[in-house]
Order: sequence, then structure tokens, then C-alpha cells
Amino acid sequence: MAGPRMYPYDYNWTWVHWHDGNEWQLEAQRDYEGWTLGAALDTGPNDSPAAGLAGFVGSGWQWRRIRLEGTAGIGLEIARRQSKDLVVTDSSLNGVSSTATIRTGLRPALYGRANASLVWQVRHSVSLLLRLALHLESESIVYCYGAALLGLRIQLP
Repeated sequence: MAGPRMYPYDYNWTWVHWHDGNEWQLEAQRDYEGWTLGAALDTGPNDSPAAGLAGFVGSGWQWRRIRLEGTAGIGLEIARRQSKDLVVTDSSLNGVSSTATIRTGLRPALYGRANASLVWQVRHSVSLLLRLALHLESESIVYCYGAALLGLRIQLP
């Protein structure tokens, strides 16, 4: 599944265009006693997760060829983040001085994910999905975002 995302900018949600960054999701899931259990690989643009792996659980409601689904999960991601190193020195000759260094690198982080999907079964083993997704970061609201995704679901034997 792929689609554009939106993020909170000055506490207003702003859409990011297709060429500026998308959310991608690849999922494997299985139904078990009325529940959907699965794992997902989530990727995003440069300032979002480089890659995240999450487990999720959900449920749904079926009416003919239309299905509404909701899932929620938690995972671990590798994300490109800035870190600030501050070195403070205190000497009797120069007094107190500090030096700040800002670096950008890949770091692990926890994240939560929530999806609401509208599924239309085109064929017995092929479905079209329209999804609203929410990506919640453990570090800061600055890295949280929502996305509107379009994708295919293929049922394997």
C-alpha cells in the first residue's frame, strides 16, 4: 500500500505531496478466531522511519463484497533523527564554555500504528483497499503523521 501523508506542522495538519514523501506498508496477516493478527513493514520518507517492523491485531465487519477493518499495533523502527551533543568545559583560565554538535543518523525508536480500511473484494483472492493510517512516534509529536493509502490485498493459499 502506498499514499501521501500529512503531519502536524505548528499544530495544524499539513498534507505532503506525492513527490515529497509517501507512506508505504507491506503486511502479512492471518485470521484467527474472528481476529486479524499480522506483521507489517512500514517505510516512509527521509525524515520519517527508514524502516519499521510492527505486530498488529484487528477486527472487521463484512457486508457482501465490502469489508470495514480496523487494526492497531506497536513496533520498532530505524529512523533518521537529529541528536545534539553538548560539551561543557570549565577551566580556571577561560571560565565555563560549551560546544554544541548536531548530528543526523539512524536510531531505533518505538512506534504505534493504527489503520482503518475499506476493502472491496474484486475477485476471490484480490481486494482493493482504501486506508487511513496513523503513525505515532515515541520520541516526539513532530515525527507523528497520518496517511491516506491505496493498495491491493492478495490472498495466498
